[in-house]
Amino acid sequence: MIKAHKSWYRGGYLKLYTSIKDARKIYKEFKQFIQDHQDFKLNNSSLILIFENKEFINDEEYKNYLTFLLQHLNPKQKQEFIKLLFSLPNSNSLLKEFKELFEEFKDYEALLVVLKHNISFHLQFINNNLTLIKEWLHSKEFKEKYLDTKHPYPSLLNPLKLDYESVDAELAWDMNVPLPRCYEFIFLGNYGAGSAAMQLYLSSCGIHINRRISNNQQRYIDCFKLCKHNQYNALVISGYRFTNDNDKLYFLITKKVPILCIVRDPISVLKPIVNHHETANSYKAFPRNISLKSDYKHLIQGCIKYQHYVKTEQGLKYTASDHPTLANLYAYTEGNHFILKERIDILKNIASEILYFDMEAIKGKNTFKTFNRLKEILHFPSLREEQFYSSKVCVNDILLALPVTLSIPLEYTELKIDILITTYNSIPKNNEFIDLKRQLFNNEVLFEHIVYLVKKEDYSKLINNSKLFNDVKKYLIELTKTLEEQEKIEVNKQFKEKDILEYFRKNKDLRDSFKKIFDKEYAHLKQVRPDIVASWNYYNEFEKICEEFDKH
Repeated sequence: MIKAHKSWYRGGYLKLYTSIKDARKIYKEFKQFIQDHQDFKLNNSSLILIFENKEFINDEEYKNYLTFLLQHLNPKQKQEFIKLLFSLPNSNSLLKEFKELFEEFKDYEALLVVLKHNISFHLQFINNNLTLIKEWLHSKEFKEKYLDTKHPYPSLLNPLKLDYESVDAELAWDMNVPLPRCYEFIFLGNYGAGSAAMQLYLSSCGIHINRRISNNQQRYIDCFKLCKHNQYNALVISGYRFTNDNDKLYFLITKKVPILCIVRDPISVLKPIVNHHETANSYKAFPRNISLKSDYKHLIQGCIKYQHYVKTEQGLKYTASDHPTLANLYAYTEGNHFILKERIDILKNIASEILYFDMEAIKGKNTFKTFNRLKEILHFPSLREEQFYSSKVCVNDILLALPVTLSIPLEYTELKIDILITTYNSIPKNNEFIDLKRQLFNNEVLFEHIVYLVKKEDYSKLINNSKLFNDVKKYLIELTKTLEEQEKIEVNKQFKEKDILEYFRKNKDLRDSFKKIFDKEYAHLKQVRPDIVASWNYYNEFEKICEEFDKH
């Protein structure tokens, strides 16, 4: 009616019947269209956009193809995709080109997966770069590297011609782009085998590394950003598999470089598992700022809690406790903490050499010797002083109470002196502190890894005020003795390797689970470094226990 009224002077009302008839036909078609597309779960505005732009292909084929593109999206993502797609002036021809690519590479499932994902989530980029993408997919290099080998993660962009500076890291991950080839070696961390210490030591050598704790996607993004810089870089690959994580990262590392790996007697690896702190509560229990009036004894005595799993008929029940438990082992039978073999199986193809070291090589005075050797092999930019590498790093003990700052107000002023109590290898890099340990303890050794740092400009104020210094000295000596005493108490609570072996003797299901894990995990190590495995006394005892029970 509105349309007829607007054109009344051209006989608009004479065409009213025909217009109504056409409108009814369109409405009928649209109603049927909505019914046919109910499984899309789209709002009406999105359905109208599809309905208005579907003439380029027959209905059934079109519906099947669009279903394929939309099926893995949630309702909001579907609507955003449809809106963006039909805002493009070449939407119809673009969809035809997508369809042709899917038909051409229908036998290469991994390529279809990455194409589909990026069409859905990076449509604008795909549209802007479709010519380059198609040239790459039809190139000889792509055929040889990806298509012929059925590579599980084919790149949608040619890495040899890619300007990495212009590509976003998240987009590069989605498109399976190999990492920039700007790293000198790979460090494979293994759970319970000094990974935190190695991360600290490597950084101290002038080596730029990515964060260790994260899933593989976040590690890739960190590594991607890291490798954009022209510096001595190394990739750190964690020894823990997050839930729903995959092996994609390992396939996107393509530069042939050495692999460095620290391994440890697997029974000793289990020791920090059964004695692991419940860090969420433990770290919060001890304040990071104290005064001379703070009741450190009460704080220290109650600050350590342990992870505590209890085996019930309903499964494992988790809580925090004042004491560790061997039942924690049941929480680690899924194998997510033992992924050395699966990483080696993929990465050994790009490894120029694999440098296995037993964890004993990075303990105490051995550490400095090991890093001197590594400096020669891997050409580290620098090394710190020997004491740095012999200092304790692990915080699965009373040292979790550190760092802490003792604040001392100066009498009759608004000023205060801060003393930072921390470990040697956590000393700030700037040279603005003096360690008070010698003035506090003379030649007595209490917790050799702890330092007591005061700023240089505050040092004379503290030392020259004899009463204040004596109060501070008395407080810090008692604080340190309390830490030492509590550490002995906690050590006596904790289970040793012999306790774990005895627990395996009594629990066949657990013993069998870890036997399968260990057999798989250390297969490659046994082949190339049998000497390391032969040195593992507790593991060899575990093997004897398994053999003993197998005979009966």
